[in-house]
Amino acid sequence: KEVIFEKLQVGSYYTTTPQFLALYETGRTSGLVLDSGSDCTQVVCFNNGHLVAEHSRCVDQLGGRELDDWLIRCLSESGFSLIVTSDRSGYTDIKEHTAMVALDYEQALYDAQHSDVYIKEYAGPESIILNEQRFKCTEILFQPELIQLGNPTPSLQKLVYDAIAHLDGKSQRLYSNNIVLAGRTCLLPGLSDRLQLELGKLISTPEELGITPAEKYRAWSGGAKLSQSDGFADLLLTMEQYKER
Repeated sequence: KEVIFEKLQVGSYYTTTPQFLALYETGRTSGLVLDSGSDCTQVVCFNNGHLVAEHSRCVDQLGGRELDDWLIRCLSESGFSLIVTSDRSGYTDIKEHTAMVALDYEQALYDAQHSDVYIKEYAGPESIILNEQRFKCTEILFQPELIQLGNPTPSLQKLVYDAIAHLDGKSQRLYSNNIVLAGRTCLLPGLSDRLQLELGKLISTPEELGITPAEKYRAWSGGAKLSQSDGFADLLLTMEQYKER
């Protein structure tokens, strides 16, 4: 606050989390946000706009970076000659243009071996033809045991389930029916359908699952929506209020 008001001379401001802004963009103030980005995956719960820290979870070893690493390995095992550098942007681009999540992993492997249904060309600086690599690199989100990630790492479905499993029926329904996906990793085609399937195997009332697929810039859109809402001015901390403290 000191930097904002005294150094930058900002008249008023409000801060919140990108997870809440993603939730707000969907018209909710209560729900569960599964946010998977480059470096980590988080489950963040909110009740009437308030963060419920005891129901929230974070995993540092499950995100876009791990998918990039696994994609490199899958391509290398398929005979592609890749130069691996500290700059992973090239592999991230391949992933974002071709990767997907299979609804049934074993069936997808079979189909990839016996048909061309999953073949896709990446037309980058160097043309690459991908097949089963497209969904093999993302399967670790649902089966992290396929690769060694150091400490035991929960899957996406287990991360969400562990956040709500101990709650009473009413609270569990509140969160399971209001799951919002956010973050670049959650933009993967097929991810929301697979999560719906896997979570349905864990919870007692799968018919009550409600998952809102991820969209680009959801948190930004939520921020714009919140700033234009009635009562937003009451949320702001002003220079005058800061000086009175």
